[in-house]
Parts: sequence; C-alpha cells; structure tokens
Amino acid sequence: MFTLDRRFLSALVAAFALAFTALGTPAAVADETGVTVHGEVAAGASKLHNVDVDFLYCEGGVQAGISCNSEHQATTDENGEFQQVIPVGRPYVVRFSGDDETFPVQYWSSGSETVESIASATPYVGTAGEIAELQIQLVPGASISGKVLDIDGAVPSTVDIDVLDENDSSVKTGRQGDEDGFRIVGIPAGTYTVRFEFNGQKIDRSVTLERSDDYDFGDVRFTEPKIANVSKPEIHGDALVGETLTATNGTWEPADPALTYRWFADGELLEGETGSTFVVPLSALDKQIRVEVTASKPGFPASDTIESAPTDPISFEQIEVVTNPSVSGTPAVGATLTAQPGVWNPADVDLEYQWSVDGVEINGATGVTFVPQEAHAGKSVMVEVTASKLDFESARATSAPTSPLTIITLTNTAPPVISGMPTVGATLTATVGGWSASQGTWNQSGATITYTWYQGETEVSSGTSNTYVVPASAVGKAIVVTVTISKPGYRTTGIVVSAPTGFVPVPAVANVVNPSVVGVPVVGGVLTARPGAWSESGVTYSYRWFATGVAIAGATGSAYKVPVAHLGKQITVGVSASKTGFVKSVEARSVATA
Repeated sequence: MFTLDRRFLSALVAAFALAFTALGTPAAVADETGVTVHGEVAAGASKLHNVDVDFLYCEGGVQAGISCNSEHQATTDENGEFQQVIPVGRPYVVRFSGDDETFPVQYWSSGSETVESIASATPYVGTAGEIAELQIQLVPGASISGKVLDIDGAVPSTVDIDVLDENDSSVKTGRQGDEDGFRIVGIPAGTYTVRFEFNGQKIDRSVTLERSDDYDFGDVRFTEPKIANVSKPEIHGDALVGETLTATNGTWEPADPALTYRWFADGELLEGETGSTFVVPLSALDKQIRVEVTASKPGFPASDTIESAPTDPISFEQIEVVTNPSVSGTPAVGATLTAQPGVWNPADVDLEYQWSVDGVEINGATGVTFVPQEAHAGKSVMVEVTASKLDFESARATSAPTSPLTIITLTNTAPPVISGMPTVGATLTATVGGWSASQGTWNQSGATITYTWYQGETEVSSGTSNTYVVPASAVGKAIVVTVTISKPGYRTTGIVVSAPTGFVPVPAVANVVNPSVVGVPVVGGVLTARPGAWSESGVTYSYRWFATGVAIAGATGSAYKVPVAHLGKQITVGVSASKTGFVKSVEARSVATA
C-alpha cells in the first residue's frame, strides 16, 4: 500500500485499494527492503508502450516550487506494463511522459486519475515489502486546428505556428503542411497566444483550452504584407552647433528592415543628409531638427515615412562657470583691485571684464585691474566677467561685492634725513622719511613726492628732486628740507620737516696740484711759475720767490731772473689763490730747482 505520509497511512488504505488492483499480469515479487510498484498505463482500451514512469523527489514539497529530481524510472512495454522498486519512507510524485505527442506530461493524482500540473499532484510514501499495483488512464491533451490563408486565399505550406503560454514561452510548435491546414495536439490545459508567422508577418490569436478540448480556428487570413512601425525613431544627442545627432532605428514589424533617412531643419529638407547621423551646422542655429525614416524589405512595399519628434531649437554649447570670479586687493580708495576670473568649462575661453561700483558700471573700467577713486569711498566694488569661445554660447558671472571702500590715511613715522656735507658746491640728498598706511602696506609707487629746500627760513627750491647743490648764498645758514606726499585715495598728515644741517661755512680756495717752476736755473736765466690746479675757477694768483727757502724781496711776479747773488742756491716759488666770497688759500710751494 501507499500513503501520502506515514502519519496518514491508515486513513488512506481504502483510497489506494481502488488504484492498486490485480491486472492479470504475472505476480510481482516483493522486495523486503522497498516498495514494489507495478501496473499498466492506458488510454481507454489502448495499452500505451514506451511511456516513461518517473518517480520524482521534490525537496520541500511540490507546493514549494523547488526543483524535483527523478530518482527512479521505468518504461512501459508493448503491453503498457511497468515495474519499479522504490525506497520506503520517501514521498514521490509519479510522472508519465511518452513519445506519443497526443498526451502531454501528466502526474498521478488519485486512483487512476492524472493531472497536468505538478503542483496538483499527490506525493506518496510506501511501506517495506509492499507490492503495489497501479492502473493509470492518461488523458489526451487539447488540440487546435484550422487553415491559414495568404493574401490570395491560397493555403501556403510555410506557415510557422507557435503556442505561447502567459509567460510568452513556447509550449508547442507546428507548421501548416498541406491543403488540409494545420493541427497541433497534446497541448496542456491553459490560456495561450497562438502565433502564426508567414512571410515576415505575424498574427496572434488567444485561446483558453481545457483538457482534451479540440479548438478549430477556422480560416486565419493574412492581408497584404506591410512593414509596420511599432515605435518611432528618436534623435539622440545635444541640440548644439557642432554636435552629432544620431537617429535611432525605432522598432519595425517585421524586424530588421533596411532604413533610409532624411533630415530637416524647421521643415526644410537638408540636401545630402541621408545617414543615420547628422553634424549640426551653424546654419541650423535656432532651428528644430527632425528626421524621417523609411523602411524597406524584400517582398514588402516600402513602409510609410515615420517622422521623429523635433529637437529643441539648436543653440551654441553653453559655457559653464565652475567657480565664480572674485576681487582681490585692499578695498580702499586708490588701492589696486584685481579681478580673479574664476574657473570656466571649457577652460580655453576669452575673457572680458566690466567693473561696477554699487551696481553702476564704470565707463572704461574693462581691464583686469581697477583703482577706485575718492568719489567711490564707502561703496562696494564688483567685477563681471564674460567668457566667450567660437561656437559656444557666451556666459557671464559676477563676483561678490567687496566691503565698502575706505580712504587710507598715510602717517609719517620718521622725518626725512639730509645726507652730505653742508658746504658750498656740495650735493645734499634727502630721504623721504618713514611712512605707514592705515590699511595694507604703503607703496610709494604712483605717489607724488615734493621736496622743498630752505636756507635758514627762506625757501630756495621746490620740486620732485631729492638733491640740492649748496650755493655760495647759503654761507652762514643751515639747510632744511620738507617732504610732502600725495597719492590718489590717500590722506597724509601734512608736511614733515627734516632736522637742519650745520651752518654752511665760508668756502676756502684749496690747492689741488702744487705749483711748479719751469726754465733753466742759471745766473741770468728767467724762471717762470706755473700756478698748479685749484679747487675754484676764476681765482687770482699771488706769487713769492724763494732762494734756498728765504723770500726774495720784491720777487712777487710770475717770472724771476736769477741774479749772480743767487749763484749756487735753490729757487722755489710760492703761489696763493683768492676769489671773492672765498677765504684766501694757504700758499702752496713748488719743488726747488736743482
């Protein structure tokens, strides 16, 4: 005997008695370690041979939907009989499948009945040493029939027929073979789509079949072959000048036709553009692009022309600002502000600048730098940067405003200093002194520095030169210099004064090169004095002649005739230089004669 489970063995004895009966066949021999199953498979009175009888073990049970594996198999003989020993204590589903396509795969349910769904099958467990006899009646599957006609009403023999389940999986296939049409048998019960394919065309019909139904479709007629568009072609790509647009094929029935293309800009045919791609020219700017696609296939007339949706109006590619521009520098009147252009995509763009103060553009302020004026004090500065590039849409970006502009105060931290000797003819040099700015670091570049020189309290020179040559008129006076600084955007604390020099002394004429004597020092010879070189020009010379160091009375000219009295003595000349306004020089002497 068999049972669904050992726990229900006693309850099912009566039910299994109906299924396992004596068949008049030779008695089976009991297997003391297993269950001996033997029996017969038939369809009505007909015994079915070559039917595979599989004993399936379904891990987790048939309802769990887990795969079932055939662990034991028998095959019916010419009398439709089979025999198989199976283990005890293991539930099995019995499957019947043969080479007769009239019968779909079936599973034992109860008694002699079968079901077509494994989920509806009844698994069972046998006991050791038991001999079970099973008589099974297989039920033929459903069938469909009909006749497929072509456009002329003829019955073609090249029609493929596919029975598809609700998952679009093929269950049965067939082909119309002759004038009698088609017939497909052994279809399990269920709802199907029957697909007829002929010459690239398809016709689908729906049908719901019960077990053993025989459904007649009658005549299934194909109309004129036609290429049908299922989904429209589309244009992919950016609607920008210079970009490549690509037309997708769309979907067609039958599949894989040959395609031709025509491109249009605002409805105007673009001559010569017949490929699946199109490079957008400048002439298409502001226009919408669309493509027309026509399909063709051998044995079919050309399809209708299918038009894509239009693109957006063509534009230039937009330049993008990655990082906004900014303003660097001290936000003060007179300080130099510099535009940092930011970061752009693409990077190789041309840049233009426009400066504004409190939102008002400054006429002519279009450079990288900008110097605010005093009228801008208390206001904020911004710079707008425009990026441009050939075949791109230009873009603008504006910096954040600066803080309100201030005016910088310039304060003297150290007075100017005069260097050089305060003597007539000497050059004195003045430093600018030390200065500090109330904001930033002081830079005198661009500043106007005025030096005013004084002799005592009298102004004698004023200008941008920081040097002064002491004149003779300064004798007896001290020299002083004042420094004034002015620069746009800066306020200074006023005039600053240097410490005075010492008083300028009266100048003295100084000998630079000693005088000399020319001529032959002999009695009666005339010697001539050369005065040498002196520190001043235009001087007047005084001479004194000496004989062996003793002044010769009355010898004060530039020439001297040697008398007999000086025979054997050495002659020298002394020269003094004088000039109005100068102290007379110290006398300078020549080298003695031999």
